[in-house]
Amino acid sequence: MESVGRVVETAGEVATVEVRRTSACEGCHKSAEGGCSVCTLMGGENSRVTRTSARNPLGAKVGDRVRIESPASRVLLWAAAVFLLPLAMSAAGFAIASAVTDRILWRTVGTAAGFLLCFALLRILSATLPKHPPTAEITAILDEVE
Repeated sequence: MESVGRVVETAGEVATVEVRRTSACEGCHKSAEGGCSVCTLMGGENSRVTRTSARNPLGAKVGDRVRIESPASRVLLWAAAVFLLPLAMSAAGFAIASAVTDRILWRTVGTAAGFLLCFALLRILSATLPKHPPTAEITAILDEVE
């Protein structure tokens, strides 16, 4: 997967790159009118900006606009974790509660517990990931700061 962003920090062989997701509001008729309510609810302009760590073999400096590439499998894995895992864990919580009781209240509690447990596990997993080396890599410097 390719993205274009701006280097905001460097530390040795690793750079922090800020990427603006242009597709988030692409084609939205509200963006011409000053923004849509969904973007406003999600945090406005800041919700479209993400930061990522990338290997910096080209020696990009702070302020450089760069192209970064990351394995598509990694992006798809995270998408599945964020979108499919909550559904699966909720269904598992419901199934376990259904095996134990016939009461709808406890089935609802089991479903909610599976849902919340999923996000607790994702939080723990995301906290351990910064210890691993970045998988994204800067592949081109598009323009350099003078």
